[in-house]
Amino acid sequence: MTLYMVSHASDPDGIIAHALAKRYAGTQHMRSEHFFIDYATSESRPQIITLDTALEQIQKVDPGSVIIADTGYPEHLSGNLLSSVASRSSDATWYDHHESTNKYQDSLTELGYRVVQDQGSCAAQLMREDLGLQDLYEMMLAELGDVHDYLRIHHDFWPAAEALEEVITSGFSLNKLVSDLAKEQVFNRDFTNLNAGYGGQVVDDYRRKVANAIIDLHDNITVESVCGREVAFVKMDLVLYMKRGMRELEKIFEDDNHSINKPDFSILLTPGINNTMIQGYKEGRNLVPTFCGEFSNGGGRESRGGFALPQEIYDGSFESQSLFIQKKFADFFMQR
Repeated sequence: MTLYMVSHASDPDGIIAHALAKRYAGTQHMRSEHFFIDYATSESRPQIITLDTALEQIQKVDPGSVIIADTGYPEHLSGNLLSSVASRSSDATWYDHHESTNKYQDSLTELGYRVVQDQGSCAAQLMREDLGLQDLYEMMLAELGDVHDYLRIHHDFWPAAEALEEVITSGFSLNKLVSDLAKEQVFNRDFTNLNAGYGGQVVDDYRRKVANAIIDLHDNITVESVCGREVAFVKMDLVLYMKRGMRELEKIFEDDNHSINKPDFSILLTPGINNTMIQGYKEGRNLVPTFCGEFSNGGGRESRGGFALPQEIYDGSFESQSLFIQKKFADFFMQR
């Protein structure tokens, strides 16, 4: 039998969930097949597909066991597709910690999924506990996912978590990374960093691109006032997509030498994809999941979230996309 593992592919939590699934499959004498998903895809990230595409591919192969992890309930997705995948599987389980999964847990259950959900724990940790993966390495691996997901930057694992994020987003083979993680071949013994040289030239090239993208980030921030709230619109290179870009932006806002003070919200627009990231600050922190819910496929947790725009972002559309989001913000605040 085959375990079909579907999980987020842009941060350590989702990739660690893949590795834990591979280890679990081995204990059950199953083979595992891995689908690396994200809310948006691009030609520069050919390894990554959408949840829709992953489920469509699983429908075409022999039935097996299905795990979906670290992705919110997809409101835009056909319930027929979700239920079809679950009904032909020996078991189908959904591990997650996003607000949308909590909100629609009953719907997923009706569609045939066993839902393991807790907004206070990363998906990899939920999965490890539920599957009974109890050896020290598995516990440390899941803990590292939790450290990264909840920005526990003072934890001993934080340097390793950041380094793993770099490998994930560098273009390095995700299948090889998952296999190496499952075989305990990525981290040093105490989980304070990667094994020396892991990722090779691919990661070295990526780090150079990141350094240049961070410099450009400083010059690509525009602050607009929307209904009395300050909203920073940021054009961000794809190499900073997801949490790395958010962390770098926060450093800029906290830098006394930078002319831009911390706004109520920041919107990160990335040319090449249509998915948009949002970070809330000050009184805006608690409004992010609700605002993202204004979009059919948006979602978030605590002060961070994301949503997809109707069209892919490109350099020439930055202003029009910003205006579209400003109108959404204005409507949102007027309703409140």
